Amino acid sequence: MDGQLTAHPCQWFTDLSYTWEYLFKPDAFQELLDINLEDGILRDLAPWEVNIAIAAVVEAIDGHQRKLYTGDQADQGQPFPGGLSVASTENLQWALMNAENPLHPGAAASRPRRCWLIPLVVSGELLEVTNAWRAQQNKKYKAPEYTRQGHTILVVIQEEPVDASSEQTQYVQYFVDSRPHVLGNAYPFLAGCVQSAAARLLWSSHRNDDTHDEFATGLPRTIPVPEQAQGWACGHHTIINA
Repeated sequence: MDGQLTAHPCQWFTDLSYTWEYLFKPDAFQELLDINLEDGILRDLAPWEVNIAIAAVVEAIDGHQRKLYTGDQADQGQPFPGGLSVASTENLQWALMNAENPLHPGAAASRPRRCWLIPLVVSGELLEVTNAWRAQQNKKYKAPEYTRQGHTILVVIQEEPVDASSEQTQYVQYFVDSRPHVLGNAYPFLAGCVQSAAARLLWSSHRNDDTHDEFATGLPRTIPVPEQAQGWACGHHTIINA
């Protein structure tokens, strides 16, 4: 089974999608399980639901990388070099507002300076300050009705060489957005929020007191992905894109 998943991941996902579509058709099986699609899977996902799903993705990647961690490295007792960074939902939401979680002062992201898959949930207070920034910058926006409660974007930050011939590195942000027209003109502001969160959660400052590594200047890089068809699906797309 593992070999099939590795060789044909797209086919596996298609099969899984068809399976769920079949299982949750409004028929006797649905009535038997007492499933309400509107209140069940066809809804906005809460921030913690998106984050815990991405944490599961990270765990799977860790498991795959550990299988490759053999031979001389393991024999010499060198630490496991792989893995990705994660942070709790609550600590991340506080940090995105450039504030410290009062219940967990000094909280930090795990595995600093490793690649970090961040579910950027722009809702509530963060959405308010984002829209205030857009108004201040005279950037027009009219969020569709289905995004009135916010929007979720996958942000990937990682350390990369400045160029192919340089030993100096920089932190680079990638925005993976299933509906880029909703918050696209606020990317500069949101990138600043992510940068502040990385510093507050000690991701970018770990073993970096002289700040020789900086975030890349300019707009965050974007990765085109299929757009969501339903208004509630941004959280689901964020998980799939991770």
